Amino acid sequence: MTFRNPINFAETIIKRVIAIKRDRLKISEGSIYLNGESLKEPYIEGLPKTMDIEEEFDWNLENDFVIVLSDNRLSGNLDSRILGPIKCAHILEELVIKLWPIKFRNP
Repeated sequence: MTFRNPINFAETIIKRVIAIKRDRLKISEGSIYLNGESLKEPYIEGLPKTMDIEEEFDWNLENDFVIVLSDNRLSGNLDSRILGPIKCAHILEELVIKLWPIKFRNP
């Protein structure tokens, strides 16, 4: 989704939505748990799930918030680990596209 940066409203950010209203998202010891279950993220297979094993977050979302994370978790990108939960009112667009990995079919 794309949303307004809550720190700088002139900036638009694009991130993956990981949790929505009434979800509980916990990041602990390098793993991510959604509603008590380990989050399966095949789109970052082989890459770190969090920036640091010491990262600890525990969110119980209200109705009008979402949690967003970067696919590149090591780069220090702006996501909910820095910005906190994002208000749904700041969402601009929902994007549905897969860019990576690129898979080719033989004719």
